[in-house]
Amino acid sequence: MEPALDTLENESLTEMTARRLRTMILTGELSEGTRVTEIGLTELLGISRTPAREAIRLLSSEGLLVVTANRGAEVVSYSAEVIRDSIEVVEYLEGVAGQFAAQRATDGEIDEICSLTLEMQAAFRRRDKIRYYTLNQDIHNAILKASHNQVLIEEHRRVNSRLFRIRFQPNDSETRWKSAMDEHEAISRALEERRAEELGRLLTEHLSYAWRRSGVYPQLGIGEPE
Repeated sequence: MEPALDTLENESLTEMTARRLRTMILTGELSEGTRVTEIGLTELLGISRTPAREAIRLLSSEGLLVVTANRGAEVVSYSAEVIRDSIEVVEYLEGVAGQFAAQRATDGEIDEICSLTLEMQAAFRRRDKIRYYTLNQDIHNAILKASHNQVLIEEHRRVNSRLFRIRFQPNDSETRWKSAMDEHEAISRALEERRAEELGRLLTEHLSYAWRRSGVYPQLGIGEPE
């Protein structure tokens, strides 16, 4: 359940607006190509135009919205071929990031990622899909950061921005969701034990399995890779 805008502490109105808008896009409440306007957000969320404007700017930087001169902001849409190619690149980059993280991460970074995995397990047990997704992304981002390779991180951010929406495909099957959670537990153990090659393989396989579980390839009208 998404908290009401006025119930969260220590979060600015812009951040709360961005979080709500992000959830609407990721869950499909706002479909591809839907226009997002400052006025529309002010009416929907009962806020002023300044946080609405800043939230649109923030989600544009994340790749969830695209802003053009003539149409303003729209929920981003990419071709099937671009999505497929981006998936392949992200799988590769996260595998490499995992290898680097196992070799270069500080003990504190590893502790943080393991703690996030425990939080994600708790979200899984509560069947809190929004929180699970958020923690999932936090873990992947933390592993990337722990690679201590800024070029890799920047390239991943650029390509992954095309996939934000389809990476949120809530598992409607208990078996598939449990498989994803089991994979994250294995990733956490491999990182904790600094098994670089295994961690890289686990991350690549986890993403590959995730795309198949999500059903994204049939949705795009393209066949799954061999």
